[in-house]
Amino acid sequence: MWMCSICGYEYDGEDFLSVEDDYVCPLCESKNSYRDRDMNSEIEMAVREFKNNE
Repeated sequence: MWMCSICGYEYDGEDFLSVEDDYVCPLCESKNSYRDRDMNSEIEMAVREFKNNE
C-alpha cells in the first residue's frame, strides 16, 4: 500500500510504480511524497508505544 507522507492519502490503484511521472496527490497536490507502507512495522511500533504508555 502506498501512502502520501504529507497528508496520509492512500493510493488505491493496482501498481503505484507504473503511474505517470506528473502524478500528484489528489488531496494535497504534493509530488513525489508517496512511500510504501510497511504495515508490520507500523503495528509493532503502535504496540510498543501502547505498552510504554500503560
